[in-house]
Amino acid sequence: MEPLQAYKVHIAIKEHFYSKYDQEKWPYAFKQKYKEGKAINIPNSVFESKIGMPGMFEMVCDKWKRPEFIAVSVANAITGDRKCGMPYGINCHQVFKEWIARRDRIGYTFGQDLDKIINADRYLMSTDNEHPIEIRLLLGKHITMESVVILNEIRPFLEDYIKDLIIGDTCLLIKRYSPFVKEMCNTKKLHLKHETLINNIAS
Repeated sequence: MEPLQAYKVHIAIKEHFYSKYDQEKWPYAFKQKYKEGKAINIPNSVFESKIGMPGMFEMVCDKWKRPEFIAVSVANAITGDRKCGMPYGINCHQVFKEWIARRDRIGYTFGQDLDKIINADRYLMSTDNEHPIEIRLLLGKHITMESVVILNEIRPFLEDYIKDLIIGDTCLLIKRYSPFVKEMCNTKKLHLKHETLINNIAS
């Protein structure tokens, strides 16, 4: 990547997770704009005029290739970091390291998290709540966001809560994370492997 290309990727990821664009209305926006940054129109003169940006993104280009930089940005975005890791210091690197660890054991962790969902009363003060147990466990850091994404792909439930005043932003963040998680694992295989547990959750 060139520094301007890296900056466009940064803007694309940031807008994908934190803008209010309609994914259903613009189904190709994710791939063409929000993932690859191809449709981000930022003149080089504008980029060069941003103090500190050219140097920062030159460092990005020296350190990461495009796929890895996208992963770094996504890993930080899903923590609630609206700058998606920028300025790419120690905290950003630690978040990315933890994300890689989760990615590499995503299938195993999904099975463990399903068990926690079924036995939610061990982790939550009360299960008598109008919000999904999966989201409450996620917010309590008992299960991973990747597991919630996978479960929502298998039996969708997030859409009903996108406009909820308390958990709406979290549900939207999970939904925006979905295309990345689908590249990390085979949802159908996980569904077949854990079908009994998933059916128990649905019942």
